[in-house]
Amino acid sequence: MKVSNDINYKLIFSIYEHYHLGVLIQPYVVAYTSLDTLSLTYQKVFSGNASYYTKLTEEELAQIATLDTIMEEHIVRKFSPKQRIRPKEYFQKYFDKAQHKAEIRPYIEKQLQSLFAILPVSSKSLYLADDINPAHRRIKINEDFTKVLFHFRRNENGTAYFITIKYGDERIPFMKQGGLLITSKPARLMVHGRLHSFYDFVDGSKLGVFLNKKHVYVQPENEHAYYSKFVKPLLETAPVFAQGFEINTVKEAAAPKISLVHTAAGYQFKLGIVYDHVEFSFHQDKLFHVDLHWNGKEPVFTKYKRSQIWEANRVNALKNLGLHPTNGSYFRLEDRSLLSAITWLR
Repeated sequence: MKVSNDINYKLIFSIYEHYHLGVLIQPYVVAYTSLDTLSLTYQKVFSGNASYYTKLTEEELAQIATLDTIMEEHIVRKFSPKQRIRPKEYFQKYFDKAQHKAEIRPYIEKQLQSLFAILPVSSKSLYLADDINPAHRRIKINEDFTKVLFHFRRNENGTAYFITIKYGDERIPFMKQGGLLITSKPARLMVHGRLHSFYDFVDGSKLGVFLNKKHVYVQPENEHAYYSKFVKPLLETAPVFAQGFEINTVKEAAAPKISLVHTAAGYQFKLGIVYDHVEFSFHQDKLFHVDLHWNGKEPVFTKYKRSQIWEANRVNALKNLGLHPTNGSYFRLEDRSLLSAITWLR
């Protein structure tokens, strides 16, 4: 061991960026100097060797264990099509960016979330690494959520889109500031020596776009698709400030509508909620139901404030009548046959 158990040392969790795998966190034991500062003598630790360091607490050992499965060697063993391969050969011959996006990175982030779930907010063990020092800079974990605001500015030349974030009353500059997106869902962003956490509705990939740019521009010919596929879903869950187009927020009485549909899993029921003669699919995570229509070339959004308690009561009523929620707005009976569905409707 490079660090003896007999000397003073500290467990740290070091954030670094792997060339292929993205942002990772690695546990180290770092020796103290005679001046009680962290030295450049350190030992990488994992469950297999951490027990050597008897000053580590049970909580610290549990924290170390959450990161065992995202060590480079473990990732290669898990995702390589060839057994007994060195990481260098894997990354040269077999590493696939599409697989990384679809499988590897989500797997890594799940393990990182496991660490943050048990790492106290008051912890002083989170650090940012540089090329030679895993404890280059200590990272403070913010106690509260950081708020995000999505901005859209539209004129005859198209739409500019950007994001601002605030911690408390302080606006945090994060564009082109050397920040790192640690996880996407939920989003965690490291910038200016602080780790920012966001509410669940914030998709970190939307923040990540702006780590190296200040705006996204949408040309007029692409606005129809962009407003329908991106802006409309965003308005359902997130705060938006818009200039150059109309967003109306209304509160209307709601009415349920249930439809019988045939899916690959059999016959199911789809719950719709009607606000002001406009039907929306039920979705428990949305803050608003949003309708988009175009007045000539001008987009007009209407945000219907959800009657969440009322909608929840309708869902509970369906459960009491024997329906089981499956996915999103869909409900099913135990027997998914057409006869059972028709009998239930009667």
